[in-house]
Amino acid sequence: MLTTLLPLLPPLLLLPSWALGSQEASEGPLNFHMLQIAHFRDPYHVRYYGNASLGGHLTHRLEGPGTNVTILQLQPVQDQESWAHTETGLHLYLQQFQSFVRLVYMEQRNSVTFPLTIRCFLGCELPPEDSESSKARVFFEVALNGSSFVSFQSEDAQWVPEPQAPSTLVAYTLKQLNSYNRTRYEMREFLQDTCVQYVQTHIAVKNLKDKGVGAGVSMAHPPKIESPEKLKAWKEIKQIFHYQNKQHSVLSGVSDLGRDTGIKEGERSNQRNGVKIKSK
Repeated sequence: MLTTLLPLLPPLLLLPSWALGSQEASEGPLNFHMLQIAHFRDPYHVRYYGNASLGGHLTHRLEGPGTNVTILQLQPVQDQESWAHTETGLHLYLQQFQSFVRLVYMEQRNSVTFPLTIRCFLGCELPPEDSESSKARVFFEVALNGSSFVSFQSEDAQWVPEPQAPSTLVAYTLKQLNSYNRTRYEMREFLQDTCVQYVQTHIAVKNLKDKGVGAGVSMAHPPKIESPEKLKAWKEIKQIFHYQNKQHSVLSGVSDLGRDTGIKEGERSNQRNGVKIKSK
């Protein structure tokens, strides 16, 4: 059942608080988009595809079978050491992800037919500066075999069904997803706060470059301040970076996936019948 059944953060939520790449903003709403696709030929074999993009420019990509997924950082968003840590966490996430799919299949095998493909699309979009609207659009949409399945409603941190005929699979999915209060509210915080602040920081960095403060801005290597105007701009971006540093680490969410879903190591294997998914 893949991400539709996981109250988990998706594997490409790679929002560092200290640096940004040099991508230029695309026309229209500025955005950060993440896409994850998983194709299961059976409960035990999966192939992943995915990417992340900032302002229409690719920043990350993943592809490969569940046993050998390649995860690439296409833009210098994180330094080598930080990226290695991120990559390790993402591989752990994908392993737990596949284990959870098997467990759900055992619980709902009469409602699941293989092969199946799950598509998860999420992110945030800011309107242009000249737009009358100042509210960002945030979303997390899940499709099963090409049909809309469930989505995340950020206003009340609830997973809701997409318009379709009721089914035991949808009902079971929503019951599991909405059982995890911690991850529901963390998801809302990620979409409404962390993601939006990330895009705003991207805009601020671009504005600094336009003002001549310099490219490749990072908190570890601040630019030389040469004028009151540049000093003011730098103080503004420091406030945004300070805000991001207060956000929950995305990787800490990935590390907590096993605990949040109640999956125990013994439940990942050996059991083939009567598997029960625990709820908090």
